[in-house]
Amino acid sequence: MRIGDREEFIAGGIFVACGIWFLLGSLSLEAGSISVPGPGWLPRVIAGALAVIGLVIMLRSFAMPSRKIGPFGAYPLFILLLSMAVFALAIDRFGMLLTSAASVLLVTLALPSMPLWQRLILVAGCSVFTTLVFSLLIGIPVPVLPQ
Repeated sequence: MRIGDREEFIAGGIFVACGIWFLLGSLSLEAGSISVPGPGWLPRVIAGALAVIGLVIMLRSFAMPSRKIGPFGAYPLFILLLSMAVFALAIDRFGMLLTSAASVLLVTLALPSMPLWQRLILVAGCSVFTTLVFSLLIGIPVPVLPQ
């Protein structure tokens, strides 16, 4: 058999490897049963699902047409890492709302073709959603606004 889409095959392999790694990591936790799940039950289910999804992606790659893998984009990776660093360093000082807005705005710089209005909608939606879920619903002890 010949691999058609190498990107899909590699992505599926990464999923399978991560699923196996997480499954092995969860073996030290008690699984319990479906009616009374232990602390290792959910990690095992998620790890198994991740591995199965990866296997499906890998198998599907054999049926896809061949295409070349494009060049590695260092700029988007740098922007993503910078955005995570900004979030980690600014969350306590500027609060969840402003920090998540700044992080999402930074990430949109990796997509130079994205129009400004789409960036602003994405920033507003993601920062409001993040603040609602993590600060207000889950109750993570992070200030919402700057102090």
